[in-house]
Amino acid sequence: MRIEVMARSPYGGGGWLGDVGDFLTEGLPPVGEAVERIEADLLLTGHPQAPDRPEGSAGWGSGHEEERQRGPALTFRRKANRVDVRIVSELSDYDALGPDETPEVFATAAREVVTAIAGLDRRVKRGDDLDLPRLLAHLNARLEQLPGTPEELTATMTELRDRAQARWAAMAPWEVVDVDWSLYAPEARALLDDPFYWDPADDEAPHGNDTGADLLATYLDQRPIDILDFVEREAVESGFASLAELAEEDEYEHGFLVVAAAFAELKVTGGLTPGIRDLALRAVERRDPDLSAASTQLLRSALR
Repeated sequence: MRIEVMARSPYGGGGWLGDVGDFLTEGLPPVGEAVERIEADLLLTGHPQAPDRPEGSAGWGSGHEEERQRGPALTFRRKANRVDVRIVSELSDYDALGPDETPEVFATAAREVVTAIAGLDRRVKRGDDLDLPRLLAHLNARLEQLPGTPEELTATMTELRDRAQARWAAMAPWEVVDVDWSLYAPEARALLDDPFYWDPADDEAPHGNDTGADLLATYLDQRPIDILDFVEREAVESGFASLAELAEEDEYEHGFLVVAAAFAELKVTGGLTPGIRDLALRAVERRDPDLSAASTQLLRSALR
């Protein structure tokens, strides 16, 4: 079992708290096969001193705040062997994305994740192959072993990251991308039969950059019928008057957005609306020439 922690601010996600999941599962004994992955989203509060806050971003993040207002949630996706957790965190984006990595912030995130996972007791059924008491006992024991000083935190995170890097290096390409195929059309794998299309960490992949990842998450949540209306709304949510204005003011961000939208539709429906196909193809042709020619060709071939 893996626990994947994503700290999400009103302006994106990331930061150093992703290591919390590896810390909690270190030494985890067998607890059954019903859950292979727990994805925990820490919904952070906004802080005016947080880094990476875009210029002119006043009014951004309304969707993030609305999600926080919806409150915590836990969904057990049995067919996918996955649990999705939404945590309304007391931490801010400055805590998670700022210059300092502190034991206090690490501990708060770990406790919030464990508290949220404990909510599985209301979702687990008798037939589920999950030893929840054993899992929770391990997680609570790990909370007793949290690093207490900056030096201990640095040592802990260095060890966790070294192990994670070794684990990733040993994986085959399709293992690395680790796609939950239950979310996508049955023909999606055949249509996009290269790990590149599904890579969540490659900035050149459709959903590997922040813009693409956020758009895919929204698409999966909303399942829009009109893709062009959807991408227009996404541009407006990003602080622009329209998709056309985004194209004029930030050609590359416009490209990330329309390519992500096209591939979201292709992955989820198995088809592609001509209008979004055309927008995405034009964006691919305008890509920075310094980007990989191989990735450009993969995008181009999938869209045609």
